[in-house]
Amino acid sequence: MSEIIELSNKIEIAILNGQDYSDLDVEFHTIIAISSRNLVVENLIPILNMNIRSLIDVTHSVLKEHTILSHKKIANAIKERNEEMAEQSMKEHIEINQNYLE
Repeated sequence: MSEIIELSNKIEIAILNGQDYSDLDVEFHTIIAISSRNLVVENLIPILNMNIRSLIDVTHSVLKEHTILSHKKIANAIKERNEEMAEQSMKEHIEINQNYLE
């Protein structure tokens, strides 16, 4: 769990410093997927990782603030073991990214 919080913080620092954060973002989502202990989600990791990198490229970092806030919200919900909040935060994160692409 501390690794998820740490990655969220590293992503924020990278974004604020104008650095590429795609590897950190992929790692963040991968750890969450593995931690879910959901075999379907775990098997989707390669597809998720490819989509994360593509999304970062497409948005040209327009969603930087959203990324920082949503990752913090997700990480804190996981830290607090609040499954409902974690799930809701992940859904919001996905929906905002999808809406941007439409």
